Amino acid sequence: MTTSTPIYLEPEPEPEGPVAGDKDFDWSVFEPLSEDKAELSMFYTQPPPLAAIMDSPNDMSFLYQTFEEVFNVHINFHMVSMMDATTTFQLMIASGDYDDIINDALNYYDTADQAYDDGIALNILDYEDCVPNFMSILDEIPEVRADLLTLEGRVLNFPNLQLPLEDVATGGFLIRQDWLDQVGMDIPQTYTEMHDVMAAFQSEFGATDPYVMPYQVLSPWGMMAGGYGLVATADANNFYLNLETDKIELATISDAYYDYLSMFRDWYNEGIINHDFTSQMTNLPDQNIVASEMTGIWFSDQGYIKTYQDLLASVNPNAELSLMAQPGIDAARTGYIAETSSVAGSGGFSVSESCSDPELAFRWCDIWYNPDLRQFINYGYEGETFEYDENGVPRLGGLITNNDLGLPSLRMANGVYLTTSGGFVYDRHKLDLEYNELQIAAYTDWIAKADDPSTVKTSGVPSGVKLNVSEADAVSQAMSDVTTHVAEKALKFVTGAEDLNPDTYAAYVSEIQGMRLDQALDAMQSAYDRYLENAN
Repeated sequence: MTTSTPIYLEPEPEPEGPVAGDKDFDWSVFEPLSEDKAELSMFYTQPPPLAAIMDSPNDMSFLYQTFEEVFNVHINFHMVSMMDATTTFQLMIASGDYDDIINDALNYYDTADQAYDDGIALNILDYEDCVPNFMSILDEIPEVRADLLTLEGRVLNFPNLQLPLEDVATGGFLIRQDWLDQVGMDIPQTYTEMHDVMAAFQSEFGATDPYVMPYQVLSPWGMMAGGYGLVATADANNFYLNLETDKIELATISDAYYDYLSMFRDWYNEGIINHDFTSQMTNLPDQNIVASEMTGIWFSDQGYIKTYQDLLASVNPNAELSLMAQPGIDAARTGYIAETSSVAGSGGFSVSESCSDPELAFRWCDIWYNPDLRQFINYGYEGETFEYDENGVPRLGGLITNNDLGLPSLRMANGVYLTTSGGFVYDRHKLDLEYNELQIAAYTDWIAKADDPSTVKTSGVPSGVKLNVSEADAVSQAMSDVTTHVAEKALKFVTGAEDLNPDTYAAYVSEIQGMRLDQALDAMQSAYDRYLENAN
């Protein structure tokens, strides 16, 4: 999903001298948080590869080592592999012996306020004087506050904020550009153009899977439905917002969803969708289909683009890939759904009620949002983990790109020598060195939205809409049956196992409505109405 409107923090004024991490920077400009060496404990999860490399971030992270030296606070890490995190967290809850700071605490709860009730996360808004850097972000970007506020009006975590907060896409379609060139066609912008391209790929190149159809019909990534003004994602509830009525509705019983299913049924009947698509039970396309040149259009995420390029190059040096955004009803993508995304997630630092000095813990968490430390947190030390390019822009290097540990990716090296976990302002483009030109272009070229915003009639449900316990119960009870029935019927309608016509579709809608759908819609509407009240 992409954000519908770019959001930026106000740019910091150009520094007159060295910044934190530069060779000549004077760290004495920062005051220690404690006169005597203080200690805080932290529950900290790491992916298994990183947990195997180090016992504590203090071992190799320039950030934690420097923060201890400058701010005079030592962190005692309670390191936990992500594979064991849930079990270890539950044991900690049962024992009542909490660490002072808990990373990603809210990820273990259905509702954030339960973490507050358990004493796992104190309310940051009760300690505003201790967190001036964080509060300036909440004031400057209201969307961050809206995403973080719990049902009870609390803020319980310091999130990882990826900046710039802009329109970006990290998943979309790849298409065989060399095939397009040979058949004299352009990258399709509409469903009709996509159909014609698929038919050409099949007839000219013998593609058995001109488009790799998701085995669940509804895509795991919600692709192919946006042009119909729908959200239609496999294994999801698929609620959306009707912007004309300001009401929450279910996409998979709408008139537009009938058209969406009818299109796939027609493509299936015509034979341009492989009749064995249901046997390809993987989220990303089987690499054998790509390597055998049996497909011309398939889904990829940004990180896999180079994998597919290399795979094709190994069998056909003339193969060339391009990026294809989701198609629309017309080339202007009239009525394309307004997509939404979360600005601030549930991860990052939380301070527990067991902390003997919560003010110190909050001040320590707040230094991660200090704008004067933003570059250091992302890039570290000049000559050690980054160098400036010819334009004066920091670029990761040194130990991040060449180390004795044999780390296979920038992301993993960044996690060892800097950090990937916690709450801070993260430069989303810092790892772009790992991407080639096509991967960089994907950020923008995969974005799909209506040329004319006035045609947009639907939107994803805002991420700030949060269900209380009873509402979550109502939605869960109804939608467990609904989502299963939607998936089964989509498959039958597309493959012809059941006829798809206005009468059979009406019967299907009635079946869905009889599965306590009203209680789920009422619960979602109640949560949305509360969100609007809080936003105002």
